[in-house]
Amino acid sequence: MPEAVIPEEQRIYCANPRCGKDLERSPADTAWEYTFAPWSDFCAGCLRKMATGASPATDSIALLQANTTYSSLDQDREPAEDGHRHQTVDALDVDAVDVEGGLLARQKKGGFSRAHSKLILKISAGFVLGLLVGALLVGVPSALRQHEVKHTAGVPYAIDVTRPKGEPYAKFLVVGDWGRLGQYDQKQVAAMMGAKATQLQPDFIISSGDNFYPSGLTSVDDPAFDTSFSKVYTAASLQVPWYNILGNHDYADGHNQPEIAPPGCKNIMDCYFSPKHQLGNSLVSRDARWHCDRAFHLALAGGKADLFFFDTPPFVTKYRAKAWANVPGGLVEQSWEANLANLTAQLKASQADWKIVIGHHPVRSNGHHNNTDELIQHVEPLLKEYNVAAYIAGHDHSLEHIHRPNAYTHHIISGGGSKSDRPFIDTKNSMFQWQASGFVAVEVRDSSIYIEYLGIKDPDLRPLHTLAIPRGSNEP
Repeated sequence: MPEAVIPEEQRIYCANPRCGKDLERSPADTAWEYTFAPWSDFCAGCLRKMATGASPATDSIALLQANTTYSSLDQDREPAEDGHRHQTVDALDVDAVDVEGGLLARQKKGGFSRAHSKLILKISAGFVLGLLVGALLVGVPSALRQHEVKHTAGVPYAIDVTRPKGEPYAKFLVVGDWGRLGQYDQKQVAAMMGAKATQLQPDFIISSGDNFYPSGLTSVDDPAFDTSFSKVYTAASLQVPWYNILGNHDYADGHNQPEIAPPGCKNIMDCYFSPKHQLGNSLVSRDARWHCDRAFHLALAGGKADLFFFDTPPFVTKYRAKAWANVPGGLVEQSWEANLANLTAQLKASQADWKIVIGHHPVRSNGHHNNTDELIQHVEPLLKEYNVAAYIAGHDHSLEHIHRPNAYTHHIISGGGSKSDRPFIDTKNSMFQWQASGFVAVEVRDSSIYIEYLGIKDPDLRPLHTLAIPRGSNEP
């Protein structure tokens, strides 16, 4: 296929700050020109920002989609001013991208701010593969970080992060109940997350649900996605994949007349509240960080640690009588039994040293909402049987650590992403409670899971509470 040189105004751009250290500025200085950076393993999604005015079909270039596999090699590099590690290899004259039979090319425009490894990235409707050819030509250091992300039917996400011996299997932040247009404490929490992430260099961020208040999104074009997410979590250190689950408000909780169109909507079918707007690839074309499904699995460090995300709102019996349960893709269409069966099967199949389960509703909590009885009945036995080290949740707008006597599983509540105005109602088995906004930082290590609770009232990033979960098991 001949290489096509396209005009400047038709080149590929990426506005992703995390990619920025390895990108050039366009002459108009309006966007980052896309060049694939070794550290930016998810930045293939930058291709979505094309100035060609292409049809929405080209948005399928985004990193994760049905039946998509993407791989990259991220090698040890010299420390850079941003704390990341960058590898220096020879710069290229052209980066070629084959997009479903059409070729887009970027011409070299003089010196790079950083040298780049050679990239040939070939993309089709069901396939994304990035290969850093130049890195292989110059030799691969022994300290190699491999990152593979898969999205396929049945097992939506599997991520493999392998680091040199002695380093954590994975590092991530957890924030929940946050999407309030940047209001309340959301921006303050986001700023503190950015500061912590600069120190920690997380592999990804986990959202424990209630991503968009008051009732989720009205369409894939809802401006709330930008005002509650993209324009809030702007720190360069937060430009990593975000793995999100649904909370009750993402299911349209609070919208009690779903048959009535939202304000300004002329056709309800064009702008109804629905969890479907957040799922799969719906929003990846707007922000490459966004990955959301009802239930999925992350496999870390070659299977040494497994994270299981599952959909808790369908378990809550009282929700099904609500009017909002009937929105398209809503609760009445979901089966908690099928969800439970899937979680059970995945836990049973896991051979990982560490198992962590993530759901929006807590199994046990002393916050305003208190325990979730349905999860105590159906899910807590699984936590015990399969030696789950931690159950991570949100829902209560606070931070809490619960550990019951003679139990192995620790209950980690991280729902302080924005508004926190409801007091705790109990202290039973509580190791720590924080009635204010904040988030949690997690390192999964070989011998322990290290967790820090951080709150916005201490801008110096001193942890409010820490714990190290050792390897162990629940008593029979």
